[in-house]
Amino acid sequence: MEKFWSEDRIRLSKEILTKHSCSSCALKEMSGIFGKTITYDSLRNALRREDFDQRRLTDLLLSEGQCSCQSCLLDAVEKTEIHEQTKEKDSKIEQFEQLSKILARRHRDKKPITFGELCDKFDLSPKRMKEFLLSAKDFGYKLSIDNETVSFSSIDSNQVGNSEICIPIEQEHISFGVISDTHFGATASRHDVLKDFIDYTYSRGIRNIIHTGDITAGIGVYQGQVAELSIWGCDAQCENAKENLPQLPGLTYYAITGNHDVDFIKKAGVDVGQKIAKDRPDFVYLGALNKRLIINTSVGKIDIGLAHIKSSAHARSWPLEKHIQRTITKFDQPDMVFCGHRHVNGYFEVQGIHCFMVPCFEDANLFVHYNDFSPSIGGIIVDVYLDERGRIVRCVPEFKLYPINSAGEKRTTVLF
Repeated sequence: MEKFWSEDRIRLSKEILTKHSCSSCALKEMSGIFGKTITYDSLRNALRREDFDQRRLTDLLLSEGQCSCQSCLLDAVEKTEIHEQTKEKDSKIEQFEQLSKILARRHRDKKPITFGELCDKFDLSPKRMKEFLLSAKDFGYKLSIDNETVSFSSIDSNQVGNSEICIPIEQEHISFGVISDTHFGATASRHDVLKDFIDYTYSRGIRNIIHTGDITAGIGVYQGQVAELSIWGCDAQCENAKENLPQLPGLTYYAITGNHDVDFIKKAGVDVGQKIAKDRPDFVYLGALNKRLIINTSVGKIDIGLAHIKSSAHARSWPLEKHIQRTITKFDQPDMVFCGHRHVNGYFEVQGIHCFMVPCFEDANLFVHYNDFSPSIGGIIVDVYLDERGRIVRCVPEFKLYPINSAGEKRTTVLF
């Protein structure tokens, strides 16, 4: 059997040692060339059998500090640049957070801050301040500069492009999925059944999913909510949404934001919908709370209203009925309306409009227990059939519902 430390390997090791000024760098290069991990003891024992200067060997193997070879110096420069970039990014994020706190305080007091005051607070020139505000906008903060005052944009102005986005579908029978209230970042959020529902709709050949709001959980939306969060912060909850909203070839989400998402606009000026859409090309953001979606078919258009309605109710359907009576006229009437927020399921007809209450993907939490109701967990698949004039002649909803996960609930057993 041929021994590992042949004359050629020993000769090459000597050359590598003379090239480097630290043992770790030399051993790393030898391991890469020889295809085997070269340890300190292995190299020392091999070179002791040769006429190599033992003092030189000791100096090399025990030397510490930065190696002066070209590759190591380049690595050191790259590490320094990455460190400086990370440090600069962290510093900018801290400045964004400081800006957010200032604007949130002024928003609460209803006293917009002037552009000059911001320049003084951040010790920046007007030119640098404008650049800073633009970078804050690019980062996801919704800012408004009006008459030399700076504030968070209003929710009404917080929409992407037109309020209507069209989906071209060249057929008379269409199917799509509807989900709502995923509440990413909440302890009770059901990622498992959400994935199961999306996989099921995808296996049915469906490639369009509608989301009717409350993508994220938000923070402090109701009293005691902070105790029900698994993930804190807008950025972290958005990342959680991007990671857990299933991505499949050809699948597209069309979403509005709900009151939990809009809470981030009120408190920090960050639009959750835009932030997610920026990194997810399969996620189309329509705007906040109440928007329209148009599906173009071969025989006509299907006008869909998406709503996230926050109101009290004496009956399951009442919030949506009240919304239609107050906001929808017979001259601008959608064919269908899907309503999130209530965490219940339902299908009924009002004024010729097909109305749906969309269930959620969040288990029962303290808020639900306190208000004494049980959530419906799951999504809807809707099959729509049109006649030759583009009118809906048949609408078939399929509610795919899942049981509440009660495994984590503590129960007391009493023996009598």
